[in-house]
Amino acid sequence: RLAEQKAFEDQINSIEEQGKILDEQISMKKDLYDQQLVAKSVYLEVLRQREKLNEGMVTTAGQLEAAKESLVETRIKLAELDTEFDRQLSENRGKLSAELEELREVLRKHKDRVKRLVVRAPVRGVVQSLTVKSIGQVIRAGEAVATVVPLGQELVAEVQIRPDDIGHLAVGFEARVKVTTFDPVRYKPIEGRVRHISPTTFLTDKGEPYYKGIVALDQNHVGTGGSIHQLLPGMLVQAEIVTGTKSLMRYLLRPVYRSFSTSFSER
Repeated sequence: RLAEQKAFEDQINSIEEQGKILDEQISMKKDLYDQQLVAKSVYLEVLRQREKLNEGMVTTAGQLEAAKESLVETRIKLAELDTEFDRQLSENRGKLSAELEELREVLRKHKDRVKRLVVRAPVRGVVQSLTVKSIGQVIRAGEAVATVVPLGQELVAEVQIRPDDIGHLAVGFEARVKVTTFDPVRYKPIEGRVRHISPTTFLTDKGEPYYKGIVALDQNHVGTGGSIHQLLPGMLVQAEIVTGTKSLMRYLLRPVYRSFSTSFSER
C-alpha cells in the first residue's frame, strides 16, 4: 500500500510539472492569438490539453486519497490482528504455564518416590546388623533399617565383666585386648583403657549376669611393618584389664565395634 501511494504522489508531481509547461504555452499562444499571429484552433488546442491534464490530476488525486484510506484500514486491521495475537499468546502462555507446573509437580513426586527407593547411610561404614530380612518387606515410618558402624573413627571394644570382678575395676584402668581372629602368638595385644562401665547388669543368652564395659583402643590394627591387619566391626576379642599389680582375664567378649555407631532408617 505504501508503494501504491508513493506511485500516485509521483504521478501528481509529474502532472503538476506538465501543467506549469502548458500554462506557459497557453500564455504565449494567447498573446500570439490576440495579435492574430496564430489561428484560434492553435490556441484552443493548448487549452484542451490543459483541461485534459486537469482531469488527470483529479483522477490521480482521487486514487491517492483512496490509497491513503486503504492504508489506514490496513493498519487498523494489522493492529487488530496484533491485539488478537497478543491475546491468544497470553492465553496460551497461561495454559502452558499451568501445564508446566503440573508436570513439575508430577516430576517432583516421582523423584521423591525414586529417592525413597534407595536407602543411603549418612556415613561410610560397615553394616553391623539388618532389621530387614526379606525382599518386599514393609518398613514403618521411623523404623531402623540397619545399624552401621562408621569407619575412620575411634575403635572401641564392648566387653562383658563378671560380677565377681566388678569391685576391682574402675574407669581409666589400662587394658590389653587380643583379637581372636589373629594368632595371639604372632600379634601382640592392643593397648587400651576402660572408658565406661554400666551401672547395672545384663544377661547373656545363657542367663548369666554381666556388666557391660567399653574399652577404647589405642590403635585400629594389629601387627607391624608389612604384616598389619585392620580391625573391623564384629571381630571377637579377649581382654585383660590391669588392676594394679595383677590382671583379670576376661573370657570371650562381645564383638568389637566403633564408637558412635550410627543407625539409619527410612522416614
